[in-house]
Amino acid sequence: MPYDDPTVDIWLMGVHAWDSPRRTAILEMHPDVLAHPDWMRKAPNGPVYRDWLQEQTETPVYMHRVHKLIPASIEYPRKEIEAKYGLHLWKGDEQLLTTFGGTASYCLPLAMYLGYERVEIYGIELAARPKYDEERDLFFLWMGRATALGINVIIHTESRLIRKVLYPF
Repeated sequence: MPYDDPTVDIWLMGVHAWDSPRRTAILEMHPDVLAHPDWMRKAPNGPVYRDWLQEQTETPVYMHRVHKLIPASIEYPRKEIEAKYGLHLWKGDEQLLTTFGGTASYCLPLAMYLGYERVEIYGIELAARPKYDEERDLFFLWMGRATALGINVIIHTESRLIRKVLYPF
């Protein structure tokens, strides 16, 4: 990531934020981040991250709701994003406004909402676990919406996130 370029905003997800050389926003979409013991055991450096979240005040932490124990927490504008970008997708008679399948799929709609014209993606592969299938599908949905709006979405050259394909060749 371009940590040395101060003109680039760097958003990090969850436990990967605490030891980053630089960050301008954090997305922490686990409402039980401070409480659930299973989540804390699974995450590398979970206890350190939990303590850091409660102490740091300089980087905004987007969450579903403001968390009283996380001073930098701010509410993710989900309702506003759904109203602006979640329309026109239906499953039968149900309009699918809420299409967020993991923390990564919250990043692109937030960038759209905040008016970014370019988004570079690093470290999001969504390939390692079967659970990622759903998350990957919804991340692709948001990539499509972002590019349809004219936002340049750049994936690093080594990424397995998407391949150049021309079916049936």
